[in-house]
Amino acid sequence: MAQAADFSQRVALIDAFLLAQLAPAYADAQVTAAVAALYAAPHTTSIDALAARLQLGRRQLERRFLAVEGLPPVAFRRLVRFQHTVRALHLQPQLPLLDTALAHGYYDQPQFNREFRSLTGQSPLRYRRDAQSKTHFYKTSLA
Repeated sequence: MAQAADFSQRVALIDAFLLAQLAPAYADAQVTAAVAALYAAPHTTSIDALAARLQLGRRQLERRFLAVEGLPPVAFRRLVRFQHTVRALHLQPQLPLLDTALAHGYYDQPQFNREFRSLTGQSPLRYRRDAQSKTHFYKTSLA
């Protein structure tokens, strides 16, 4: 900045700096593919199978995923599965909680309840009751 001759050069330097901050810090095609696979089917995608499909060792995938995404693939899969489950709760409120849980890869109701409570601080039943009285962005209509 100090070496810039005039105001327009300073603006250009700041602009270049800010654009560099917006650019992805580290692009990794295999991690991008892993994210897509986990998001598409979080409850059926094994991390070991995913690593093998990408021709990586599990530890290598974990290290690269953590470097790019900021969390390990297992934690990402957990959050995506939860996100898919919450979406289903909003879009299909008539389904029993157990059916929703099983459809999204939870082994049983207690496992689903523990996971839900650990991520939201409340039970799935209470969440569903509270959500039914509110308009939510997952709903396709306001009617």
